[in-house]
Amino acid sequence: MVVNVVKLGDVATISAGQSAPKSNYFCEEGIPFVRAGSLEFLERGESIDLCEKISEDNAQICRLKLYPKNSILFAKSGMSANKGRIYKLERSAYIVSHLAIITPDETKLIPEYLMYWLQKHPPKTLIKDESYPSIGLTDIANMEIELPPLDKQKKIAKILDKADEIRAKKKLANDKLDEFLKSTYIDLFAENTKKVKLEELCYFITKGTTPKAQDMSQDSGDIPYIKVYNLRFDTRLDFTINPTFVTKESHKNFLARSVVYPGDVLMNIVGPPLCKVSIVPDTYPEWNINQAIARFRCNKGLNNLYLAWFLTTPFAEKQMLRNAKKTSGQLNLTLEICKNIEIPLPSLELQNKFAKIVEKVEAQKQKNELVIEQMNNLFNSLSQRAFKGEI
Repeated sequence: MVVNVVKLGDVATISAGQSAPKSNYFCEEGIPFVRAGSLEFLERGESIDLCEKISEDNAQICRLKLYPKNSILFAKSGMSANKGRIYKLERSAYIVSHLAIITPDETKLIPEYLMYWLQKHPPKTLIKDESYPSIGLTDIANMEIELPPLDKQKKIAKILDKADEIRAKKKLANDKLDEFLKSTYIDLFAENTKKVKLEELCYFITKGTTPKAQDMSQDSGDIPYIKVYNLRFDTRLDFTINPTFVTKESHKNFLARSVVYPGDVLMNIVGPPLCKVSIVPDTYPEWNINQAIARFRCNKGLNNLYLAWFLTTPFAEKQMLRNAKKTSGQLNLTLEICKNIEIPLPSLELQNKFAKIVEKVEAQKQKNELVIEQMNNLFNSLSQRAFKGEI
């Protein structure tokens, strides 16, 4: 089947948002204002109502333009541009200047088709210098898009919607399991009155260091070197993301203070967000960490799974946010703050009971993730066939 190919700018309006108003212009009720950081939760399916709001009167004062429902957003500048997040507006909104907005001419281009096409052909490939990420509006307008008839676009979007819905349900199931663990933790331990500082329950609490560039390598090397992007919010570590390694000599000397072992609990100390917590797996006998990560090594009275889950709870987060050093929008936790975090301390028997619940839930989550991976492969296959005109 021969598919018509057109420039995106011929079937859609390409524009950028406006500068964010000062904080005093925002209010409790009004129209959402979408920032680059908002795409993280919007792409996960969370409501646009979680965004900041601004009234129509204040928007006029700030000369903001209202962008219509079904416009497609993605970051066009800043480090967010490298992340490739794509979002379709579920209602009209004001948009920050760091985002590009594509408003399709719906007599020629179905928004859902465009969204899936952009996922298959991510605009981030237009970035010329990853050190200073930027995507030009002209470059976006010149992207060439396969444009089948509207009925064919609708059919493709419907098929991909169905596949996407199935994998979204599995992702939601894992989110629910995480919520279950957090609520179980609260039910078991929130009322425990005995609270103890972590420095009394952990051996030497420390943080990492940055080695010399020549002592680091990508993908392979002597000692795995963990960075914040390897940490997760569910106590697992993901070392498949840009794995970095350091030399054995650097590990034993310059980085000796921050050697970590399987079972150690790691937490990011620079945010937002905070509360990314992972337990070091036994994939390697020894690891090391960078300067934005703290290491907690439990003594015999503290279960590491119990500690890891505590650090993800609102109780721990409130303590961190209350004491964090705030500079230029960044949150920093010192080692002193980490040592002084107070944790409810039930009996070791009760801690171990909770740890067993966690292990069972994690086993189920891993099964779900296998299904999600299969669904991702199916979705990618369907997407590839769709945009080749094979569906």
